[in-house]
Amino acid sequence: MELYEWTKHNITYKDSMKKQILKQTFNENNILVEEKKGKKHYYINEQLQKISKYAKEKETIYLICSNTKENIEELYKSWEQFIANRKLTIIFANPETNQSWLIHPRTHEFISDREKIEEGFQTLHKGIEVLE
Repeated sequence: MELYEWTKHNITYKDSMKKQILKQTFNENNILVEEKKGKKHYYINEQLQKISKYAKEKETIYLICSNTKENIEELYKSWEQFIANRKLTIIFANPETNQSWLIHPRTHEFISDREKIEEGFQTLHKGIEVLE
């Protein structure tokens, strides 16, 4: 399954009990979900670097990328940019195994030790099957 399709299924699955989705708009590399409590923007690309610019938006943003070493390096490299948005979530996924992990950079910044942050990313990254 490709990352975009995995994201569509993941959104539907997460809403199956809450029933909050009013409307979904599907575009080439993003999905806009209108819920009873507001809008959520999902930007999808295999490479985090190609969608990291959307982290600056003020609305609720989800960046979905593959769980690769390069994307973990990008997370660390662009950390200051990511922690600026309190409504940002980054999801690292392996659609082939239906595994993922996510991080809320702003929250993570407050609860983690800055000196060990890169090591923590590596641990999360290796917690699911890694894409090469």
